[in-house]
Amino acid sequence: MPVYNVENYIDQAFESIYKQTIGFENLEVIFIDDCSTDNSKNKLEYLEKKYDNVVCAYLKENSGFAGKPRNIGLNLAKGQYIMFLDPDDIYLENICEFLYNKISEKKIDMVSVNFGIRTVENKISWDHIGLTDYLNIYSLNEKPSLLILPPSIWTKIYKKEFLLKNNIKFNEYLPGQDALFMYEVLLKANGISYYNESLVVYGKRDYSKSSQKSVTDDLTFNRLLEYLNIYEIMYQTLAESNPDVVVALNSHISYWTLLLQKSSANTSENLILIEKCMKLLEKINQYPSNNLELLNVLNRSKTYTFINLLNFQNNKINEDLMLKEKVYEVLFKESVESNTIEKIEENSQIKNDLNIQEKISIITYVYNAEKYLHDCLNSLLHQNFTDFEIICIEDASTDRSAKILDYFIKKDSRIKVIKNKEKIGPNKSRNIGIKYSKGEYIHFIDSNDWIDENTLELLYHTAKKENTDVILYNSLNYDMDKKMFFKPKNSFKFNIICNKTFNFKDIDNEIIFEIPHNPFNKFFKKSFLINNSICFEEKLYDDYNIFFFKTIFEAEKIFSLKNYYYNKRISNESMKINNYDSCENLKSCEIILNYFKNNDLYDSYKKNFLNYIVNSLQNIFNENNPKFEEKTSQDLKNKILEFILKNNLEKDFEENLSQSNLNFINTFKL
Repeated sequence: MPVYNVENYIDQAFESIYKQTIGFENLEVIFIDDCSTDNSKNKLEYLEKKYDNVVCAYLKENSGFAGKPRNIGLNLAKGQYIMFLDPDDIYLENICEFLYNKISEKKIDMVSVNFGIRTVENKISWDHIGLTDYLNIYSLNEKPSLLILPPSIWTKIYKKEFLLKNNIKFNEYLPGQDALFMYEVLLKANGISYYNESLVVYGKRDYSKSSQKSVTDDLTFNRLLEYLNIYEIMYQTLAESNPDVVVALNSHISYWTLLLQKSSANTSENLILIEKCMKLLEKINQYPSNNLELLNVLNRSKTYTFINLLNFQNNKINEDLMLKEKVYEVLFKESVESNTIEKIEENSQIKNDLNIQEKISIITYVYNAEKYLHDCLNSLLHQNFTDFEIICIEDASTDRSAKILDYFIKKDSRIKVIKNKEKIGPNKSRNIGIKYSKGEYIHFIDSNDWIDENTLELLYHTAKKENTDVILYNSLNYDMDKKMFFKPKNSFKFNIICNKTFNFKDIDNEIIFEIPHNPFNKFFKKSFLINNSICFEEKLYDDYNIFFFKTIFEAEKIFSLKNYYYNKRISNESMKINNYDSCENLKSCEIILNYFKNNDLYDSYKKNFLNYIVNSLQNIFNENNPKFEEKTSQDLKNKILEFILKNNLEKDFEENLSQSNLNFINTFKL
């Protein structure tokens, strides 16, 4: 474990090792202090004195990266197998036993598990990589796409003899040493296993209150140059060992071009960086590959590299078109006319012109959202998964929302904005988003809310693996008044249907009405929505209930995830219902009733459906809503009574409603 100024984290990391089910006495724990200036060294000295199996070494000068401390740890290690842990991460209590049993039983060189991410808000989101349940191969040739997975060296166990025999060590002078280390492991290992067991919690440190900066957040000219240098070494490693997989490096270059857009480098420095990047790209793309998995990734990565560099040039260096032409030729091995690139930029149709479809379209309705819009969009731009577009429908806001969107358009080319000339409401706006979306899948996110950083990656991989029409997952409410998270009252019973594929015929009737109806914590296949003509009801302003029922009853494959990835802001003000909303609620009930009757669902779901309808009507009058004036309240009661009589519901209500709901309905007959 490399240690540098982690006095606030090291105790919990050590505790997670101490509690291992394999028995602490069977472990050797090696700490390498990299000249900490806080209390970390004192804590290590205490642990070394207390436990015979704790070994500590102290560097005389700070090395700058984790590579040197890890190499020292490898040299000191006496164990037959090696594991790594960073001090701000923690092991689940059975990881050592699980990995040891697997690697010793199979007699292979490496075994890996999955991990979860702990955010600075101390929330944990699991299943980060989206691995298959189990993968066992003899060599990388059987699964070269493993090169594209995050290195996550702390989720793995390695045979020490294998590392020493092949002289596999960490680069001590450059960032990104984890990725190079894993390249060498994967290229040389005889026997590799992956298990989709999440047994490590990866910690995201909060640097906002510290002068210390994360290595990955340091985006100076020198740091970006160092990344290119490590990629150069990775290129040489792949080219010498297995030229057929050199193209995998395109994924790292694509990531680097995203970092470039956030760099603090000046114009001349940026040109140096781009020139070096272009030379490396030329080397990488001179190697053809026959592997279909890698070719798919290659095409996506090349396209994103082109888009990112094009967008970066437009916003930062403003040179002529020659650079863009050069980038295009290097990536796609064909020349392009200047006017073609101009047309691509002008129409914002880069993906279409290159015959590339987005994987995910995120549709965000924006109206007077200046307070939280930054948080919402940043949570999307910081996703581990990058192959998506964000379509913001700006609904004639009267605050600074439109200006904020203008800023983000320049910041990232994946953001598209459609501005309504006049306010038309969420339902019509979301339908516009669906119409112009290019993604294979669609996710709706409210402009006040945010999602965990691995959400899109997990949803996409799950959708592809299970071939789903709809994915359901849980959300947390964040009370802006109390500054705390809590589970919604209508979080449905995931223990009944979680982590399996189903449709409405497979579950009890009442479950359908317990599922939250909002579109936000759901993931839709676009072709499913289009083929079934499912859209938001434009007769309603902001009601998504009929949209929900159509997706549930039309979907052939639905998959549910138990974890909480969506974070919804609420306040006392936002939970109030005004008279306009109340009338909309009544219209929605009638539209849903007609849908059930027209699709032969009414008789089968009558009891649950009618109680759902009455609960919906009853919410209008609950204690959380503002007091209606007597006349307004009576007018609404008259409309509800008219709805009951018009649809001949009296008898069905008598026979199917719960007693409390029946008592409520009877008040309208007085």
